[in-house]
Amino acid sequence: MGSPPGGLPHLGDLPYGTGGAMNSKQRVITALTRKGLAERAHKGQCALDELRGSTFTLTNLGMFGIDAFTPLISLPECAILGVGRIKTQPVWVDGRVAGREMVWLSLTFDHRLVDGGPAARFLQRVVQLVEKPHLLMA
Repeated sequence: MGSPPGGLPHLGDLPYGTGGAMNSKQRVITALTRKGLAERAHKGQCALDELRGSTFTLTNLGMFGIDAFTPLISLPECAILGVGRIKTQPVWVDGRVAGREMVWLSLTFDHRLVDGGPAARFLQRVVQLVEKPHLLMA
């Protein structure tokens, strides 16, 4: 909870329309910028300008015992992913009931910017990576 609200600011190192392609110098600059920003955010020392211009926010109310909620977008952001409480639930596994940790995820997005199909595929990928975090190393 020590982090300020909002998303990761746009770093401004990439020219518009590059599709995320970076040369090695841009990667180093981006990594160092993000590292410094993360350190300042954890200490609560970010300047207001550093918290502007984000396109996506990840918000969590699970620490308050909230299972599910509908997060609202802070314009001009594209989307926000709400994360609820992680809770052991009974599920059917291999013909029997077993306890599994479950979490509610709620994606709110600006339909003017993203259609439902790509938003659903994004959320499916998030679920896949939460369920199988070893895929992040692939």
